[in-house]
Amino acid sequence: FIAAPGIQAGEVFGNQYFRIIQFQAIPSVAQRQQLEAAGIKLTSYFPNYAYLAIINQQANLAALRDAGARAVVVFQPTWKLQKQLATGILPEHAMADKNNIDLVVRYYKSLDGNSVNTALLGEGYTVIRRYDYGSWVEIRADKTQINAIAALPFVAGVEPIAPAPTPDDEPARSLHRSSTINTYSPM
Repeated sequence: FIAAPGIQAGEVFGNQYFRIIQFQAIPSVAQRQQLEAAGIKLTSYFPNYAYLAIINQQANLAALRDAGARAVVVFQPTWKLQKQLATGILPEHAMADKNNIDLVVRYYKSLDGNSVNTALLGEGYTVIRRYDYGSWVEIRADKTQINAIAALPFVAGVEPIAPAPTPDDEPARSLHRSSTINTYSPM
């Protein structure tokens, strides 16, 4: 990877691409700083000394060798899909109509929400709602496009929208504090 990273044009977003990097041991603070100075930012931790990395196209990849990297893996689109979506099960509550599904698309935290929004609109998806603080966008898309959405380089995860909330209990008074003033029986 260091000598020939093999970056595809469709993997780049905003002059960056994303990989999972596994190390021999957890990188020290000094090693993390060296990687960041080289253009490689480690973000989310995965088990067994692996991190999601945001890599600048002009990054000095030799810094990976110095930090003890042992594997660099492309983040596969199927890994980004929620379990039901990955198996082809489309939840009824998420279906806007017979052809379209409402999805929550999570993007990498260091990315600009406006750029992500523009890219999704450019792909022809309808943006329903944005939540930049949480790094997610709710979109409506054709149900056949789920894998294409997961394959977008800035996408960290895809899941169906949450179902409509339902009450936890029967309709009644739900004040749990006790008071003689707040009783049904006369005194």
